[in-house]
Amino acid sequence: MHSRIAIAVFVLLVSLTGVRVVAADEAHSMIVNCEDATIEAMDSTDDPAAELLALEELAPACAGHGAFEAGLAHAHIYVGRPEDAERIVMDALAEDGGYEKQLKGVLGDALFRQEKFEEAESLARELIEDHPDFYIGYWRLGDVLLVTGDYEGVVSAMETANVLEESAVSYQLLTMAHFNLQNYRESALALQTALQMDIRSLRHTSSVSAGALSLLALGHYEAGRELLDKHVELVPDAVNDGIYQFAMQHYLQAAQQQ
Repeated sequence: MHSRIAIAVFVLLVSLTGVRVVAADEAHSMIVNCEDATIEAMDSTDDPAAELLALEELAPACAGHGAFEAGLAHAHIYVGRPEDAERIVMDALAEDGGYEKQLKGVLGDALFRQEKFEEAESLARELIEDHPDFYIGYWRLGDVLLVTGDYEGVVSAMETANVLEESAVSYQLLTMAHFNLQNYRESALALQTALQMDIRSLRHTSSVSAGALSLLALGHYEAGRELLDKHVELVPDAVNDGIYQFAMQHYLQAAQQQ
């Protein structure tokens, strides 16, 4: 559900000490900082497939390094291969290449996207218990609670996450939770904050649609329609998404009644 920003933060949260010396050929060696290289590869493109390719090219130098494995797993999630991401993380944890909590944060996302909700929730709560200052654990918990319908729990988790590290992702989840709680003003404001923090939030169909529906509920019909139109310009396939269709239907009904 979430952007590559999170994993870039993962590798920046810890000291940049992961410098490796790897044989480039028989004649010389090259020095690779796997944290920096992983971030650079992930920031080099907005295309998930191209990002994965860029990361795979780092494998000879960085395989087994926790930051790299977390980035690689994250990339696999965003090309629709959460099963591969789970395998990569489990192998990395077994190798003990560092970055345990970051790897488990990615694992939680991989489990969630495979609809292994009980496992994902258990892992999220374990992360929170073991690392209460690690905001990613609260993200992972919020993902699951949103699906299971504990919207108050989502709000609580995201408020804690924002105290630790304010982020657009937390506000996206708050947008959806508040909409489901019929807190339409809070939902619309949460989406506005998410967009101000990271305009790429406009690509997130579920939160954009929830925010648009909240605007419609508040009587801001044109603002809701404009939000939906901007989203579908960036994500044309959103027209096939159920929540987008629901939001657009509500706009059209409201427009006819005006």
